[in-house]
Amino acid sequence: MTQFKEMKFRVKDVEHSAKIQEHLFSLGYKWWSGSTVQLTSSPYIFTEKDGRICKSDSGSTFDKDSSPEMHLVENIQITYSLVEVNSAPETVELNGQTYLKADLEEAMAKLSPIK
Repeated sequence: MTQFKEMKFRVKDVEHSAKIQEHLFSLGYKWWSGSTVQLTSSPYIFTEKDGRICKSDSGSTFDKDSSPEMHLVENIQITYSLVEVNSAPETVELNGQTYLKADLEEAMAKLSPIK
């Protein structure tokens, strides 16, 4: 059995409202009409103990409500992968001599072209 909480959210903009609603849907909360993002222009979102999502356009309603104010925090997961390192540096042969490609490119960048 899912236990729902009374909460309230200040909404910054339409995108913020959608993110809050999508997260609430993932926790089982719903609007009376279902789990579709809607009413995104409302500046305040509330949740009820029965799992319903409500909205308000009134700051005084928000301030009077005793529910804890919540913030949506984005958690970014960092993943790692292994990539093989080329242990032999790239070389270039020029006039019978072998040079490191990076050194040759650096030296050539300093030269002035003949006009």
